[in-house]
Amino acid sequence: MIKPSAKEAAEYFQRVAHQFASKGDQETARFAFRNAVQSWYEAALQQPACIENLRSAEEDFSEFARQDPRYRELLRIIKAYATQYPGIRESVLLTILDHYKADDVQYTLHFGQKHGELFQSKKGEIFELKLPPPGSRKL
Repeated sequence: MIKPSAKEAAEYFQRVAHQFASKGDQETARFAFRNAVQSWYEAALQQPACIENLRSAEEDFSEFARQDPRYRELLRIIKAYATQYPGIRESVLLTILDHYKADDVQYTLHFGQKHGELFQSKKGEIFELKLPPPGSRKL
């Protein structure tokens, strides 16, 4: 069997992600978007001209996340913990939210920061979660 190139895999996963997102299958779409971004990253390492495709895939994934019910649910929960326990560590949050997939929690943390909904600072090897400072929320 011939293995597809990173670019071919990225194009495939991106098509699949959009198809499943349009059908309302967020779980599969989320999986495909993750793989599309990873494959575009690998393709860009091999062919720097693919960097624009990587940026586009990341933006598609970001826009998908805004509408993803799992992201919205977890973001609401994480923001509540960050408000109640400013400086809560990511490891503690993952323990508390152990009934969710760790990938989903990390996906929410990533896009929560990207969308300006959360602030995560690094102090040594420990991450702390806080709400963004007032006026710093991205639109």
